[in-house]
Amino acid sequence: MTLRVGVIGTGNIFTRGYVPALAATQALDVTAVCDIDPVQAEAGAALVPGARRVERADDLLALDDLDAVFVLTPTDSHPDLAIAALEAGRHVLCEKPIARSVPEARPLRLAAERSGGRLLIAHAPRLAERRLALGARRRGGAA
Repeated sequence: MTLRVGVIGTGNIFTRGYVPALAATQALDVTAVCDIDPVQAEAGAALVPGARRVERADDLLALDDLDAVFVLTPTDSHPDLAIAALEAGRHVLCEKPIARSVPEARPLRLAAERSGGRLLIAHAPRLAERRLALGARRRGGAA
């Protein structure tokens, strides 16, 4: 099964981190992207074969061909965008940090519970091979 994904935010983290990962998997199909900068959005769509650019996050969330949304925007926009995506019936992968504070983050958890959607916070460096090896050395284990 291929998960159909929409991307909100096509800046540096998208181009440097997500695009290479998306190219390496067949489990995800990016169907649409949007960004507040139309030029950046167009450039982002061009990096992912088959992705189309939409004007606004609301337009992206209204699409019928999405299972999940990646929120790759500045931190202050994460809560509103992630909540909107969850309320639109989408699963959400949100870049870290989830919000600027714990009080700002709580509504996201509640929205996920209400919607039944999955909310995942992207923290790939935690599982990076170099970080795991360093942790093992610090604990006195093999690297």
